[in-house]
Amino acid sequence: MAARKFLMGLVCLCLFLVPASAIDWPVWDNDTPEPHTVFGTPSYVTHDPNHNVIRKYEAFTVYYDDEVLSPRWTAIKMTHYVADRNNNIERLKRFKTDEVLKDKGYKVTTHDDYNNPKGVRNWDRGHMVQFDDARGYGKTAAEESFYTSNICPQLSSLNQKGWLTLEKA
Repeated sequence: MAARKFLMGLVCLCLFLVPASAIDWPVWDNDTPEPHTVFGTPSYVTHDPNHNVIRKYEAFTVYYDDEVLSPRWTAIKMTHYVADRNNNIERLKRFKTDEVLKDKGYKVTTHDDYNNPKGVRNWDRGHMVQFDDARGYGKTAAEESFYTSNICPQLSSLNQKGWLTLEKA
């Protein structure tokens, strides 16, 4: 499962390594984060609205699955308009539950659900849409990247090395 998630993330991230000049962005879309899914919304053969929901945030979109308690996919549009902006916005110390999903009846997690056993660091709370990318859209977007609907548990060695290298690329 972890390898599949890594490969899915690698494929998705590689799509963003295409030079922006090679992409014909819709003219009306240059200065806005909408739609985050410029190339269309991924779909599944089976979609259960009782467990799967597309949740649009200010800077990104999450396809959340409350059976696995994490996103199936995320999308953010990165352009030179937002890259490396708002570096003065600081990271939050804790992740938070998306109350909108909770209020709609979806099962959600809390920050503490991802705690490691005392004295051991096996996994991290890994952002699917990176904080550094989201903050390019502003403070609200940066804070929304800290919803637990935007994270997956990741092996620390993957999150802090391989995955981080891909995010920086």
